Amino acid sequence: MFKRVYQVVFGHGAKHEMATSHIRTTFQEALRQGVTFDVRLKSVGGDLQKMDCTLCAVENDAFVLAPQGTFSDPWHAVTPEKTLLDCYFSLGKAENRKLYGCACTALEPISADRLLLGFPDRLEQGERRINVRITPQYEHMPGVCIWGVKDIATLHGKAMERIPVLLTDPGTPESKTLLCNLSSGGVRLRLPAQLLDEQRTWLRPGQEVLIQLDFGDLAQSPFFMSARVNNEFRSSSGSCELGLQFTGYSPHHSRAQWEPVDLFGVDDLAKLIQGLLTEYSMENRIASGGDIRPVSVVL
Repeated sequence: MFKRVYQVVFGHGAKHEMATSHIRTTFQEALRQGVTFDVRLKSVGGDLQKMDCTLCAVENDAFVLAPQGTFSDPWHAVTPEKTLLDCYFSLGKAENRKLYGCACTALEPISADRLLLGFPDRLEQGERRINVRITPQYEHMPGVCIWGVKDIATLHGKAMERIPVLLTDPGTPESKTLLCNLSSGGVRLRLPAQLLDEQRTWLRPGQEVLIQLDFGDLAQSPFFMSARVNNEFRSSSGSCELGLQFTGYSPHHSRAQWEPVDLFGVDDLAKLIQGLLTEYSMENRIASGGDIRPVSVVL
């Protein structure tokens, strides 16, 4: 039934250019691997709608997505042939994984939950450097500031009211907060359980906060982002680890200018991390007399 409906819809009115063989092959491989698509689109009210989707079918120059989870009307914001959706997905595993991003035109819904989209004109491939997680050396540890926002609806607006949650410098000996690792897409902190309990209102899984990373002379200005608390881990020693994922980035530290953080992370932060990795690699080679690379983890 679905196959027949899809062929009819696709055969009568696909108004877009034929995709290249490379793009078609990439989508076919994504279908084979059963990867999840991270989809972003603007809703009617202007809000950014995000959802994880399953790739259901790939044809000559179009493909079909269906949202994961329960949605009553997942594609209500779609205007056929006028709505662009940003799609992000990855192929492969571990160090061989490649990240892709593209803007696709929504052709039309073909069932209650399935949407037909045209292939993108181009497929952007993210560089592996932005997926590396590192632990900065002591002299490169950034200062970390976290604020809560009373009205989450104003998170990326001018009128948001910020409440100090964690204002500390992990790079000082007296600091009780330690930056465990960092990537262009998020950060993991270690802090006393008592401090976490005191700020439970703001530092709980699912909560969104504002975070600033100040690298001093390593960057032209501090990195100012919004982040979601993803998870926490408590140890028997009385400390906790808190994982935060970046969701928005303000390039000029302005409340009026925000950019969404996609699957590829914050590019300026990725460049800084790559610079640190290069420096650490050189130091390792000099110290060992061989070609030893710094330990890193690919997300």
